[in-house]
Amino acid sequence: MKINNIVELIYAPYGYGWGEVGDIGILTHPFGAYNWMVDIVDPATNKVLHSDRWKQEQMRILDKMPKEKRIYSEEEKAIFEQMFKDKETELRNFKEYDLVEIIRDRPEYTKEGFGVGDMGTVLFNVEHGGQIEILVRNIEEFTDTELVVRREDVRKVDKWHTKKTIYSEEQKQTLIELSNK
Repeated sequence: MKINNIVELIYAPYGYGWGEVGDIGILTHPFGAYNWMVDIVDPATNKVLHSDRWKQEQMRILDKMPKEKRIYSEEEKAIFEQMFKDKETELRNFKEYDLVEIIRDRPEYTKEGFGVGDMGTVLFNVEHGGQIEILVRNIEEFTDTELVVRREDVRKVDKWHTKKTIYSEEQKQTLIELSNK
């Protein structure tokens, strides 16, 4: 995708921005690795209605500006939704708001006061150079810190722990082996 591409929104979950499936837009500039700022336009008049941020996998590139916005059936929207999920899965291993646990100590994490056993929430499901941004909770101080971690240094967990998990050296070695895989 590149600036000035004409795009159509193919997936718009409830509560996400101003768009709805079938909206037409023009890419104005990148907004992170997989997000774009898009000028939503009225295809009949080419008038800009507003701007919004769309994920790359939420839209498809059109060859030319259509004469009008197309209305899609619920079946077509379901197909688009599956296309979105498939593409998002290809691009990312973690999803926004996934609960993760740090499984490997690194100096950059320790410097911020975090290490093996600390938990956080994925802030964005966009990886930059194999790293993800998480919001880590300091259980003792009840403070949150944004931390960039290597994707292999965290694992998804199902449940939030009320206390930091303390691992033995043997358990840490097992976690490091998991990280290396």
